[in-house]
Order: sequence, then structure tokens, then C-alpha cells
Amino acid sequence: RSIGRDRKVDTAQSLVRAIATLRRARGDDRGRADLMAALGILLFNVYPSPGIVKYLTAYAPGGGNRFLQYEHNALLALNFLLMGKRAAAAGYCQRAFEAAPDPGAKAYVCVLEGCIALEGHNYEEAIAALEKALALADGRRQRSLVGFYEGIVRYAAGEVGLSLNCFRDARAGAEGEASLAAIYNNMGTCHMVLGDMGQALRAFDEAGSLGMYSGRSTVKFNRSVASGNAGIVYMSMREYDLARERFTEALRLSRQTGNGRGVADQLMNIGLA
Repeated sequence: RSIGRDRKVDTAQSLVRAIATLRRARGDDRGRADLMAALGILLFNVYPSPGIVKYLTAYAPGGGNRFLQYEHNALLALNFLLMGKRAAAAGYCQRAFEAAPDPGAKAYVCVLEGCIALEGHNYEEAIAALEKALALADGRRQRSLVGFYEGIVRYAAGEVGLSLNCFRDARAGAEGEASLAAIYNNMGTCHMVLGDMGQALRAFDEAGSLGMYSGRSTVKFNRSVASGNAGIVYMSMREYDLARERFTEALRLSRQTGNGRGVADQLMNIGLA
């Protein structure tokens, strides 16, 4: 992300040449296997592709470097999950957990396990994996991130009250206005479902007040969500003027971020108000 396209091409070509040289080399020592795997991981980070994932499945590191083993297996677990191959992803997750060099790395693997379970609509297993990740989490930021994901899963499972508690706890370690705004938006949604419109409005107002002078699209997106949801709350309270005001603000922010769906939703909401 931090380097330009031309630099990426040059870097990728250098890595490919290095890999080709190692492939031609004779011998089967551990150092060569580790280097082949490490170069493959670097190449994937520069130019992610299914071909490099296939390469990494064929060139695994030796058993002497736990950190490299962890990086290799965690990367493959994530990519097989994205491909929809849950069984393969679960296998690499297990290997990544065994090789993880510290509790924070183990927590990340548990989050992956939760995502795999969620893909299979197994909310109980997903929540159990995230609870394990929460116990292992290293630092406030990681605990906040895991707690946020657990809130999402519990909401999907219909456990709205427990979901709200997760989002509340996640506030303490949230870093950045976009992350905190997303938490408050989810809190507001939980309050809406639970029928507490006053608390819902407070949460959406809190989310909308964050990053008012920021130009970041993620911040503006969360502010547009907050304004749109606040408009829905006002609609339910028959405060139509206030609802239109919030929908109009959400429309303005959606246009600024190029969010076509958001623009369409807010135009519809303004029409209903």
C-alpha cells in the first residue's frame, strides 16, 4: 500500500528472480525451504494472487522457525477462508495456532477460527473462538478489536443484549475516530432493536460527532451511517422534520464518499419523511 505501482512491479520481479534462482539450486536444506517460503510471503504481500497461494502450499518452511511457520500458515488459512475452502482453512489455522510465537498471535488465529465457523453459520463455535481470542488478546487495542467482532457475531445470532455489552466494552481500546464511530453505530443499532430510542439517538449522535473535520472516507462513511440511522429513529418518533434533516446530512456525506448505495438509501428515506 505504501509503495507505488512501478515500485511494486520492480520489487515483484526481483522476488520472482530470487525464487527462480533458489528453485534451480541443488540440495534440500532447511535454510533453502525457509527462504523459499519467506520470499513467497513477501511476494504475496506485494502482489496477492491465487498463483502465489498455490506456490506457498507447495513450499512450506522448515520446523526451526516458529515465526515463519506462523506467518505461512496464518496467511494460507486466511486465503483459503476467502476462497470458501473452510476445511483447508481450518487445517492451516490449527498449524498457525501451534506455531504462534506469542498470545497476541494466537488470538489472531482464534479470530480466524471464529470467521471460519461463522462462514458455516455456526454461531456457537464462532462465539467460543472469539471468547478464547479475547482471553488471549495482547493489549487493549486487540481486545477492543476482538470484542467488536464478538459483538457482530452475537448480534447475528440474535443475542442483542450481549452484543451491546461487547460493543460497550470495545470502546476502551478503540484507536482512531473511524473505529470508535463504528462501535457507537453498532451500539445505536442494538438500542434501536431493544426499543430504547433515546439511547440509540445518543449513540448515533456520538458517532456523528467524531471526525467532523476529517477528510477520511471511512470517517465520513460512519458519520453518514450515524445520521441515516438517527433519521430512522426520528421517523419512528414521528419527528419528520428532524428525520429529514438527518437524512439530508447522510445524503451529503454519502455523495462526498461516492457511496452510491448510501445516496439511493437516503433519497428514499427523504421521500418517505
